[in-house]
Amino acid sequence: DRLVGPGLKGIFGRAEKMADGTELVVDDAYLIESLKEPNAKVVAGYPPAMAPQTFTDTELASLVAYLKTL
Repeated sequence: DRLVGPGLKGIFGRAEKMADGTELVVDDAYLIESLKEPNAKVVAGYPPAMAPQTFTDTELASLVAYLKTL
């Protein structure tokens, strides 16, 4: 089965190739952008399938902190 998005284990600090051909290293700024606007930068090979979300600054900080533990 094809996943909708890349696995999140070890996501922080990982290099990812984007659908537009650029490559980036996953950091706080990328995670926050991806949580707020998930289709802004899509990982190559995956569909832009997530809807934009609204989070408070506290929720974003908690989500980023959690993702760093994976």
